Amino acid sequence: MRQNPRKSTPKVKKGRVQKKNNHQETPNYWNTTQREVIVDKEKPGEGFRHYLTKQDVLDFIDLIPNWSIVSEDLKAIMLAFNNDGYDCWYEGGVIRICAWPKDLLISMSNGYFFDHKELFDRLDVRYTMKDHYLERPWYYEKLGEVHNPRKHAYNIVCEFTPNQSKSISVTTYLITSTREAL
Repeated sequence: MRQNPRKSTPKVKKGRVQKKNNHQETPNYWNTTQREVIVDKEKPGEGFRHYLTKQDVLDFIDLIPNWSIVSEDLKAIMLAFNNDGYDCWYEGGVIRICAWPKDLLISMSNGYFFDHKELFDRLDVRYTMKDHYLERPWYYEKLGEVHNPRKHAYNIVCEFTPNQSKSISVTTYLITSTREAL
């Protein structure tokens, strides 16, 4: 039991309050150079999930030849919260791979789908396309899409499996972001 009451105010010298022991910023991968790449995980957010695990990332890193050269300016790989409009991004030496929705039945834009269609076909992702062009061809002609109206005329829904989401996260996002870091 304490004999004297605890001091509630810090020491004052020459009219200035003295700092306590907390006068240095806590070291982390944002403000401190790391010896190796850190794999970190944030909470995914409500309705989202990380299908990719820290161990999956570490296993994939082991497969990359010359990883020490590739990862020179890379500080961390973060399994990040879901950020609408982004699958992943690279910022300040940190690759962030966003969480996926728990329901892997995902509606996506025509542009995104056609940009990734070759990968989706390789991974055997099931998808349905509802053709809006057949319902109203005049709308796409009005937009000036006469030569290639069908590229933007679909309502596309993809049905992913957890393993397909892992593969897409690793191959597309991690490799792309690592290239950006170089």
